[in-house]
Amino acid sequence: MTELYQENYNKTIDKYTYRINENEDELFIFELILKNNNQESNKLRIIKNTRSGKLISINDNLLYNNIKKILLSAININNPVKEFKIDCILNQVNKQTIILNNNIYVEFYDNNGYLEFNYNLINI
Repeated sequence: MTELYQENYNKTIDKYTYRINENEDELFIFELILKNNNQESNKLRIIKNTRSGKLISINDNLLYNNIKKILLSAININNPVKEFKIDCILNQVNKQTIILNNNIYVEFYDNNGYLEFNYNLINI
């Protein structure tokens, strides 16, 4: 079973909930702090110009089982007052963790032993 975190989310979810028109002038900075089982951490900073996509793929060679916790912050460069942060412990049993709230939808999952991370910004 997939873990689903919902924080103050009152909308009805359907297949169109996360459809967002892209604005080419928008830039987003993502900072990920990946903590392993020994509490050692690695920091990644990624700049994207889309509200949805993949931040980490199988090509990044990050082993899913080596990562225990992820701290994520996202900020819209055009509106830096809106910053979003989440703190997530990866589900090592079901190999998938989903976080959903009024600002962001994120999905962390195991793909052949490697971490994949999809995002969709809703209100940032």
